[in-house]
Amino acid sequence: MFGREKACRMNAKNKEVEAPSGIGLYIQVPFCPERCDYCTIPVSASLSLVEDYLAALEEERRRVHDDLSGNPPLTLYFGGGSPTSLPEKELNDLLNMFSTYFKHVLEITFESRPEALTEPILELLQDVPHLRLSLGMESLDQDSLLSLGRKGPLLSPHELLDRIKLRLGASVSMDFICTGEDFDVDRFLAIADSLRGRGLDHLSVYPLVIENRTVLSLRKDQGRTEQDLEERAAENWHQVCNGLVRQGWFRYEVSNFARDPERICLHNFHVWRGGDYVGLGPGAHQKIDGVRYENVRSVKEYIDIVRIMRKHPVVSTETLTARDHDVEFLYTNLRLCTGVPVEWISMRTKSDSVRIVLDDIVRKGLAKIDRTNCEALVLTGEGLFILDAIASRILECFIL
Repeated sequence: MFGREKACRMNAKNKEVEAPSGIGLYIQVPFCPERCDYCTIPVSASLSLVEDYLAALEEERRRVHDDLSGNPPLTLYFGGGSPTSLPEKELNDLLNMFSTYFKHVLEITFESRPEALTEPILELLQDVPHLRLSLGMESLDQDSLLSLGRKGPLLSPHELLDRIKLRLGASVSMDFICTGEDFDVDRFLAIADSLRGRGLDHLSVYPLVIENRTVLSLRKDQGRTEQDLEERAAENWHQVCNGLVRQGWFRYEVSNFARDPERICLHNFHVWRGGDYVGLGPGAHQKIDGVRYENVRSVKEYIDIVRIMRKHPVVSTETLTARDHDVEFLYTNLRLCTGVPVEWISMRTKSDSVRIVLDDIVRKGLAKIDRTNCEALVLTGEGLFILDAIASRILECFIL
C-alpha cells in the first residue's frame, strides 16, 4: 500500500497498476435554483426540504463514520445541484457536519453556480482548507445559457475569477458545455487563454449530449432543436480540446484540463484510477471493496427512508466480478494521461494478438508507449476522441 500523498497527488510518471489506497467521500447536495434543460441529476428547486435533508444526511454520515474514522477520506466532494445555493445558516451547518474530516483531507471541492458565490457565502468558505471551487459556468453568452435552460444571470468569468481569488486561497475550476452552431470556438479559446493567464486553475469542457427524460430530449422529439445539434457540439468540443492543449493546458483526462499537473481534481482522479469512494445523499453512488451501491434518487424518499424508517437509503447493490473490474479499469485508465500498463493488458490477453493490436494503435498515432517508469499505453489527443473503439479492440483480445 502506498502513502496517502502518493495515492492521490498527481504524478504524470506514476504507473501504479493497483488501484490507489484510501477513500474519497462524495456528498450530494440536491438543491438548485432551477433544473437546466440538459440535467439528469436528482435535484430539487425548492428549499422547503433543506432542513429535513440535512438531518437525514447527518444520520447517514453517522452510519459510515466509524468506517471512515479508521480510514479517513482523502478528499471531500460536495456535489449538486449547487451546494453553495443553500441558505447561509444551512451551508454553515453542512460545513460543521463534515468539519471533523477537514484536518485529514488533501482537497475539498464545492460545486457552485457562479451567481451563488455572494460575499456572505465566500466568507463562510474562507476557513475551508484545501478548498477547490468547481463553477458551472456552462456558457459565455446569454443566448446559449437560455438554450440550455439556464435562466440565471450571465457573469463575466474574468470578474468572477478575480473576485474569488481576492477573497479565497482556493483552486478555481470552470465547467463549460460546447453547444451547436451558436458556439464560437475561437472566442472560447481566446477567453480560456486569458483566464489561464489570470490564474484559472482548471477547466472542464464537455460536448452537449441530449440525455433521455430531459427537457432538451423533449424539445428534440418535438423538432424544436437543430437535428444535428449533438454532432455539431461534438465537433466544437473536438476543436476546443485540441486548442486548449496548444495553449498549454494539461489534458489529464478526456474532458478535464489543468493549468499544471498539481492542479488536477484529486477526488475525480482517485475515482478514475479505481479508488474506493463513499457517496452520501440521494442518488449518490459508492464503491467499496469491489461492491457498488446506489442510493434512492428522490429527495423526499431519501429523507423518509433515513429519518422515519431508519433504514439505509441504498436502492441497488452490484458485486463486481473480476471481469467487471478489468473492463472498468481499462476504460477509466485509458481516459487518463497515465494510461494503462502494457504488462497489465498482456496478463489478461492473448499476448501475441494484443501486441499486434497495440502496435497498430500506436502506428496510427492514436496512442504512444510511455516508458518513463514502466511501459504504459497512453492515448494521444486523437485517440481520446475514439476511446470506446480503442478499448473495444483491446477487450476483444481479453481471455474470458
